[in-house]
Amino acid sequence: MQNQIGSVCDEWDYATRRCASQVAVFQKAGTASCHFTTKMAIDADGAPKAYYPGERYPANDHDCFDWLDNLNPADQHGIQGQNGAVGPAEGFVISGTSLTDTDFPSDDTRCYVDASTIPYVVLSGVSLPVPGGLVLKKGCVVFVVDTKTGIYSGAIYGDVGRAVGEASLALALMLNINPFSKKYFPKVGGGTSDRRIFHLVFPETVVPLPWDVASIQQQAKAAFDAWGGEQELRGLFPSMPAMSGPRPVVIGPPDHTLQDFEVNDELRPAFKGGDVPKGELESGPV
Repeated sequence: MQNQIGSVCDEWDYATRRCASQVAVFQKAGTASCHFTTKMAIDADGAPKAYYPGERYPANDHDCFDWLDNLNPADQHGIQGQNGAVGPAEGFVISGTSLTDTDFPSDDTRCYVDASTIPYVVLSGVSLPVPGGLVLKKGCVVFVVDTKTGIYSGAIYGDVGRAVGEASLALALMLNINPFSKKYFPKVGGGTSDRRIFHLVFPETVVPLPWDVASIQQQAKAAFDAWGGEQELRGLFPSMPAMSGPRPVVIGPPDHTLQDFEVNDELRPAFKGGDVPKGELESGPV
């Protein structure tokens, strides 16, 4: 039996500073998990090449994944190769994620979850309803399925935001969803506006450092199977195609065999932008 345990914001309008829409959150009775289905926007935070100094919309002069407009100054942690800041992409901004590896300092890209290689989702911290007695922990396992295609991938809770419905660009590629703008590649701008992306969250099942992708996939699939697996999910989405595993992460110009985002690239995303620093959002315990 699936019981609704609350709802969560899945679109935060930064212009009006309010939640624009919510989706229901459910729990399968007797399980230590919760799930919801929403759209997918793309997050580049934590990737060494996510941002470049001064690269603001609509400039596309550097090989960075996003415009600096979309990163709060408090979440910028130096320039790689300058003033002792460490990272593989010299000259690029170090951008933070809520999940961190405290073995490294804040001005080292290894401190953060790399959106270009690690599948992660953005959750809304303590505002996400979870089953009674559980606590949402950063780094917890999330099993994600595109119910239109049946393609799935494991992920972790890697970043916090005002709303759910954002994924690292690596997770989008693993789901065979185009994460890039058609006009401004390699800027992120893909995803899907259809609310078809199923998220099954295991709040207290944490993937330990160093967030190995194979371990993420293994733990997420095992947790999903224990939850009820494809048979249980098909009860929620009877027309979903047969499920198949994650695709390789290949960063290149938009491939139109991927699922494309229904968006006008002439427009800035209305539901993405600089907000309060991540540290000011309620993000639950590490």
